[in-house]
Amino acid sequence: MRCISKFLIIGLTASLLLAACSSSSSVSLPSIAKSTEEITNSYVTLFNGNSPNLQEKVNSIQNGAPLEKTLAHFLGSPIAKGTHAKVIMVHVLSAVNCKTNLEPYPCAIIDYELLTATNSILLPAATGFAVWWHNRWVVAKTTICSLLALENGGHAPSGC
Repeated sequence: MRCISKFLIIGLTASLLLAACSSSSSVSLPSIAKSTEEITNSYVTLFNGNSPNLQEKVNSIQNGAPLEKTLAHFLGSPIAKGTHAKVIMVHVLSAVNCKTNLEPYPCAIIDYELLTATNSILLPAATGFAVWWHNRWVVAKTTICSLLALENGGHAPSGC
C-alpha cells in the first residue's frame, strides 16, 4: 500500500510538472491593423535608401546586430541610394504556416516591391517575412539575408 501511494504521488507530481511545462505561453500581439502598420514601418525603415541611420535599419531586422557591417557596406552602394519599399499586403500566419516557412511563430508573410528613387520597380512582386521579435514586429532575418545574397553572388553575407 505504501509503495502504491509513493508511485501515485510521484505520478501526480510528474503529471503536474508536465502540464505546467507543456502549457503554451500565449503571445499577446497587437491588432491586425497595428501589426500591419508596425510591419510596414519596419520594411520602409530597412529599405529607405535615403536614410543614413544605420542603427534604425539594424533595429528593424530580427537579430540585426550581426548584419551591421554588411548593411553599412550595402548602404554605400549606388543601388541602395533612393531605394524604398512599397508594402502591398501583410498576412499574419498561424504557427503551422510559420513553421512551414521556417520562421519562428508569430510571423507574417509580406508582399512588397522595391522601388528606385524614380519609382521604377527594382524588385517586383517580392515576398518576405516579418517576425515578432522582442515584443515588436521586425523584418525576418531570412528576408534580408536572401536579398543580400542576391547582391553577393548568391552567397549569404557575413551575419546571416
